[in-house]
Amino acid sequence: MKKLLGRAALMSFIIFTCFYFFIKQPKNIFDEIYQETEKTYRTNNILRNIDGFKISPGWPNDGEYFAYTPSGKYQTHPEGYKDISIGFNFGSGIKGMTILFERKTNSNITLWYSAHYNMQKKVLKKELAIIEEPRKPGQYLDDEEKVREYTDEKGADISLECAGSVITQEQALLLTKKHGKVGYLGIAYKDVTLKEKAFESIFRKELTLKGFWNSYSAPFPGREWTNAIELISKNKIDVESLITHKFALKDVDKAFEMILGRTEPFGKVLILPEL
Repeated sequence: MKKLLGRAALMSFIIFTCFYFFIKQPKNIFDEIYQETEKTYRTNNILRNIDGFKISPGWPNDGEYFAYTPSGKYQTHPEGYKDISIGFNFGSGIKGMTILFERKTNSNITLWYSAHYNMQKKVLKKELAIIEEPRKPGQYLDDEEKVREYTDEKGADISLECAGSVITQEQALLLTKKHGKVGYLGIAYKDVTLKEKAFESIFRKELTLKGFWNSYSAPFPGREWTNAIELISKNKIDVESLITHKFALKDVDKAFEMILGRTEPFGKVLILPEL
């Protein structure tokens, strides 16, 4: 009887051990990179051993926001590529890694690429932006023909209007392809009057229009804000991937130069005193 119990205990231990290590095994190349980097990033960071890769100045950092988020850039690049950077989040929030780079296709066009891998969901989210060169401060792409040129004369599959401006309210309709979708998020602060061509685009191209909730409700700021804070605190909403840039308070002028000059594609930009 004792032998049977001993064998049963041994088998249970083996099964449990195998199951534990199976769960911990990387499921893809991004898992493997994340797990190997996590083992040493606070001590003998494996990133330091990559040829041509330079960790961000000031690392390691014990600050609340940066103790678990090592990042850096490659100093050498394949032909046509530049600003190749990698960042990790081993702390709270959305654990994962982000890869950014630019690729120059010709003298007039640069492609900006972003990929974020979510460790919990095992999902890779990719974004692509087209930049017209040379980049000029305050220059916006508002030419319908240019957008059609970049989309092989078809127009955008989906347009999302977020500004609430009469200009962009019309552009969203004009630049969306046949059977495309248009989402309106920006708040209009006056009556919306569309030009004939923009209005005709709705039924001539058989567009689908959809409205999105935005901002706040009564009583201010509304239940939506408190609900959103709760969901974010429970890591049920991915907000980390929205943040593309972080600047120290002393570098706030550089942040505004980048935003106003549009020298880089950007999403949410954070100004942090403790950076």
